Formats: sequence, C-alpha cells, structure tokens
Amino acid sequence: MVPSKPSPLLTIQPWASNQPAIWGLEWSSITPDILDQNLSQITVGFWLDGQPVPLSQFYQHRYVTEDGEGFYDWYTVVSNWPKGVTTLKCVQTIASPIFDGMHNMGVGLLIQDYTVTVP
Repeated sequence: MVPSKPSPLLTIQPWASNQPAIWGLEWSSITPDILDQNLSQITVGFWLDGQPVPLSQFYQHRYVTEDGEGFYDWYTVVSNWPKGVTTLKCVQTIASPIFDGMHNMGVGLLIQDYTVTVP
C-alpha cells in the first residue's frame, strides 16, 4: 500500500560541511521480470533544496542477485554542504498498481524527505 502522506522526516545534524553523503534509492522485486514490469510504472524524482536534480547526475545500476531477485539503484554523492539547513527529497510516483512479489502497492506517491543541518 502506498502511503497517503510523506514518510517521517529524517533529520541529520550536526553535519560537517566537507562530509560527503551517498543519497539515493533502491527498488527491488523477487524476479528481474517483475522488476522490469514495476519500473515501467514508476517515475523517480530527486530534489535538493526544492530544485530538481537531473537523473543523469545519479549512478543507475540494474542487477540480479544470486537468489534471482532484481534490483535497480539510483545513487549520487552530495558534498560541500552549505551552512544551515539543506533539504533532500525523493519522490516515487506509481502510475498503476504493482506487486513486487511480496507487497501490493497502489497508485500514488512514495515520498522520502531528509534535512541536513551544518552549523
């Protein structure tokens, strides 16, 4: 089931301005075929301080585990944090109901919000 509201805000503080962080998302399904079906119904977007971050700035990787599960990753490194509060947001838009082999998810948004505070 897709949550009807954003996930709880994750707050990281204090954070050193020169400390890099890996930011991203991983999607999985019990088989590569189910993964492909699910990804065809999902749009992913990332925002930094309210500004969209192009997916071209994310490392994207599809792989299959030894157990035959399918995974897709989007990751980037964020560094050189400004002083004060920085917000990160990841939104997964599900266009039609999907099943990953374990969970049913309806149409809607999965939202992950993060704040990083640098003194």
